[in-house]
Amino acid sequence: MSNALLTAAWAVDLLSTYERIVLVRLADRANDKTGGCWPSVASLARDCSCGVRTVQGVLKELEKRGLISVERNAGPKGCNVYRLTLPPATDAPPHVVHPSTADSQPPQVTTASSAGGAPEPKKNPKKTLPKKAAKEMEMEVEAIKAGKRYLLSGVSAHKARELVSEGRVTEAQCQAVGLL
Repeated sequence: MSNALLTAAWAVDLLSTYERIVLVRLADRANDKTGGCWPSVASLARDCSCGVRTVQGVLKELEKRGLISVERNAGPKGCNVYRLTLPPATDAPPHVVHPSTADSQPPQVTTASSAGGAPEPKKNPKKTLPKKAAKEMEMEVEAIKAGKRYLLSGVSAHKARELVSEGRVTEAQCQAVGLL
């Protein structure tokens, strides 16, 4: 993969989205030193999410525009070798060197907290249930207390233990309806 070729491929003004994606894929596979690569048309089509005929047409168009050169049957096992002949990217941002921060304090020491005077969160906040869920839970508690097992089809032993730990029902009441 060549970062210089990828940057140059993205900078080229192309008419078609397929032309851009095939050119970028070729640049991604290209050798840093030679600029050559030899992917099959089928693998390019698969990588670019398009058809084989589309890739063939795009390769011809890129060759006609002079963005790639094709050496037919020059690669391993007689495959085509594609060489990228892209102009260098002129609008690439310059490399910015940041000044040394060795003798300055880290940002967390010099800046104020964004939370300001916000209170500390509670360690174990009690979850509030929506009205419908709270009503269903009350109905389940009443069914356990009344011993009506047929109303408790969705209640698990885990939920029954939670209700016992909250003090809403007793363990004996849960055992009476067969939850524990």
